[in-house]
Amino acid sequence: MERVVVEPGALPFGFVAPEGATVGRIGLRALIAAAMLDDLVALAALRAECGVEPEPFDDFVAGVRRLSAGDHAMARSAFARLESTRWSVPAAVLRALALAAAGNVREAIALRNRLSDRVLAEPAAPSHARDAALLREAARCLQCAEAAAPAPSAAQQSVPAFRYVVGYPRSGNSLLLQFLAYAFAAPTYTVYPAARRYFSRRFAEPEPGHMVFVKDHVFQLDYWNDALLSPVRDGRTAIVSLARYLHAEGGHGFVRRGELAEFISFVAAAMPYGFWGSHTRALLDARERGAQIRLVRYEEIFGHHAHRVALARELTGGVPAPREDEAGFAQFVATEKRRLAGRPEWSVGIDLPDDSFIPPTWSIGGETIDWRRAFDAPARRRFHDLGGTEALIRLGYETDENWWRGD
Repeated sequence: MERVVVEPGALPFGFVAPEGATVGRIGLRALIAAAMLDDLVALAALRAECGVEPEPFDDFVAGVRRLSAGDHAMARSAFARLESTRWSVPAAVLRALALAAAGNVREAIALRNRLSDRVLAEPAAPSHARDAALLREAARCLQCAEAAAPAPSAAQQSVPAFRYVVGYPRSGNSLLLQFLAYAFAAPTYTVYPAARRYFSRRFAEPEPGHMVFVKDHVFQLDYWNDALLSPVRDGRTAIVSLARYLHAEGGHGFVRRGELAEFISFVAAAMPYGFWGSHTRALLDARERGAQIRLVRYEEIFGHHAHRVALARELTGGVPAPREDEAGFAQFVATEKRRLAGRPEWSVGIDLPDDSFIPPTWSIGGETIDWRRAFDAPARRRFHDLGGTEALIRLGYETDENWWRGD
């Protein structure tokens, strides 16, 4: 076990409390800053806001001070005392960082993932949104910890049986993962900083008794010998949906009529998953060269429970999936929708100009996008020039090589 080098006076891996994260009325970012600067006046004012909880406040401040000083053992002890208080989520996040900084990366990831299970199980909790933001920041920090940590020995590695779910954004990844989680009572992970469980090939804990599913948007060379499920969708529809999603996140401003071609170029150049055609071609080429990639069409799994059940049975080698009840799955999805609806990119209504190419009506997991209304001539040409037509034809979403021509 080796410690990770952390700059004195900073929290491990550049941790920054998300904007809006609070404990009660106390802003977490302001509290951490005051503790690290030993600002006694600011700390006294913040402590007064705690009301009847002075001791947890003092433990948290002590933990932050010890963590920034590099005393990871004392920091863990201080944060552990807060497990049963309303400070438990930020305290557990910082305790995970202390573990990772001391070299206990596997234990840190396991702690953070148990915390994720707890937070996501209570989507209606008043603190859910800010706790989810803390989980995303913790996952980002643990990615840094994993990159800096030496690889565990072969004897320490015990990766559970898992499948990657690798699809272009807005192609049914979330819907497929929801069903797999329900059908197999299985945990789902992501390789990205997100509120759900974070997956590490090197430091994964075994998950006995069931399958594990891991979300990524990019086919990595490391996945060559792994079994993959790849959701696919008509790239033109996926692009319009992605434009809406990223705009709601504040990721771009190309939403007016005539700007879809610019959005396509933006995605191709700026996003890690690139343009839909290139992404699809990489998956199909790898599949033709022998990679274990099972394509899962969006149209087959959305609204077709029998198809989803057939897929689950296929994954288990013909043995029926543990849960096939359609009503139960519908209730499971409804719970997920309530949790996601609090985030702008998943909300039903977002602010759009009157001349936007993005449809004003939208539903989570619905089919409310008609790409023909969105794609003008420049957008069709840009999509084609970047290789989109070839991918459409290879997937069977288009038969006319000249679909993109015309007015």
